[in-house]
Amino acid sequence: MKKLLALLLAFVCIFCFVGCKSTEEQEKDDVVSNLYNLNEYISSGKIPEAEFTIGTSVQSIKDKYAHADEEESNDGHYHAEIYEIEGNKSDALQVGEIMYYYEKGADKVSSIVCLVSGFGFEVSELTGKNDIIKAFPSYKYTTRDVASSELYFIPGELENCTAITYQEGSRRLDFFFQEDNLIGINLVDTESWTLT
Repeated sequence: MKKLLALLLAFVCIFCFVGCKSTEEQEKDDVVSNLYNLNEYISSGKIPEAEFTIGTSVQSIKDKYAHADEEESNDGHYHAEIYEIEGNKSDALQVGEIMYYYEKGADKVSSIVCLVSGFGFEVSELTGKNDIIKAFPSYKYTTRDVASSELYFIPGELENCTAITYQEGSRRLDFFFQEDNLIGINLVDTESWTLT
C-alpha cells in the first residue's frame, strides 16, 4: 500500500511540475506579445530596436550622425557611427545593428533591416519559426517561400529560404529563415520599395 501511495504521489508531483513549466513558458510568450503590438509597430513603420522609422528623411539621419566623432571626443561617451552603403539599385545607412534602405534617388527610408536582433529576438540558429509564431499568437501571419531578391541585405545568394510575414496595410514585417534559423528581420513599405 505504501509503495502504491508513493507512486501516486510521485505522479502528482510530476504533473504539477509539468503544469508549472508550461505556465512559465506561456507567461514568457505573453510578455513578448504584450511588449510588442505588432499591428501598431508595423503600421507606424517602427522596429523597437531601431531609432528611425520608415519614411524618415535620409538626410535627417545623415545630419544626426554627421558630428558623431566630435561628440565622442567632447563628452567621452560612445556614439553610434553611421556607414553609407551603396548598391546598384538601392543605398543604405547603417547605424549600429540597424540598416535603413532607400531606393536610388529616393529621399526617404523604405526598408529597415535587423541583422542582429529585432522585436526581442536574436538573429541566430537559436531562434526558430515556432519561437516567432508562439510569441504573437493573436496575430495573423503567412508562411511563404522567399525570392533571393528579397534578401538584398545579405551578400551572395541563399537557397531554401522562407519567411513568416505579418502585414498591416502596405507595410510588411518579414522574419526570414534558412531552414529553421532566423537570418534577418525586415520591415518594408511595399508602396515605396519596388525592388523585389
